[in-house]
Formats: sequence, C-alpha cells, structure tokens
Amino acid sequence: SQNNEEKLDHKLTFGPTIGANLSIIPKFLDGVKENNPRLGLNIGGVLRYQADNTIFIQTEVTYSQQGTNNVFAIEVDLFNQPQKLQFNGDFKVDYIRVPVVLRKNLWNKFYLGAGPYVSFLTKKYVNLFTDDGAIRVSGDFDEVMEKLQELGVELDLKANNIDYGALLDFGYNLDFGVT
Repeated sequence: SQNNEEKLDHKLTFGPTIGANLSIIPKFLDGVKENNPRLGLNIGGVLRYQADNTIFIQTEVTYSQQGTNNVFAIEVDLFNQPQKLQFNGDFKVDYIRVPVVLRKNLWNKFYLGAGPYVSFLTKKYVNLFTDDGAIRVSGDFDEVMEKLQELGVELDLKANNIDYGALLDFGYNLDFGVT
C-alpha cells in the first residue's frame, strides 16, 4: 500500500495570478547619480502542470509594470546657453510577459522557481523634470524626446519592443486554480 503523499495524479490546472515585481533599468544615460527601482504590478493567468509532489512547470501570460526612477545631470545647450541641468525622471515600461518556469515546492506551499521569459512592450512613458522646475515634460518616450530637442536637450530614450531574459521567483501557492 502507498502513502497518500506518495500518490499523485498528474494535474493540469489554470487560474489567476497576481503579484508584485521590483524592476530597474540599467544606467542607460550618462551622468546618472541615482537609479532607483520601480515597484510594479503583475496580473494575468497561469497554466500549471504538476509533474510530481514537489515539481511543477508553469507558464503565464501577465501584464507586468516595470521601470526605474533616475536622477541624472547632463550638459545641455538650453536656449543657446550651455548649462548643466539635473533631471529627475520616472521611466515606466509595461509589458505583456510570457514566462515558462520550473518550480519546486519547498515547505508549507512555499515554492522557488526559475526559467526564461519573453515580453512584448505595451507602454513606454516618461516624466522628466529639472530640480528648479524650468523643464517638465511627460508622455510617450518619443514625444518627450521631441519636446526636449525643441529645448536643446538631447536624450536617447529607448525601450525594447521585445524583451527577454531569465527570472527567479519565490512565492506561496494559494490553490485557487480550476482543475
């Protein structure tokens, strides 16, 4: 006879997923003094295949908010006057993310996982302002760069339309899935 914990019917489940992520964009501008992370929301759906009592493979489709907050100083030719300006910038890039994660149950429904992901850009927004309030611009990256160029400020802001990488994840399984 087998112990119930040793018995397992391979299970395929699906359900909602919600969480938070802390993201940072590497220092992509010269003169960066501070590069702080953005706390963002992850929300979507999950499909999970449980291979045994401790291992499962999971894929998701999630909306993921990412970005950073920077303080940087740059040399500008503002109204034909060379100046060094200090900017504060909120850079927000949101993606639809599709990871495939191998997870291992640790104890009491806590798990650890790792795997690759691919993400597709849905939003790229920036809010830039100088400490003295002389310049304040907000909007899509491209719109903000055009506004700044009109003022004599050259920035090259870019966001990947397709992003990919690896993730490491730790969490608690609530078992709200539908079998």
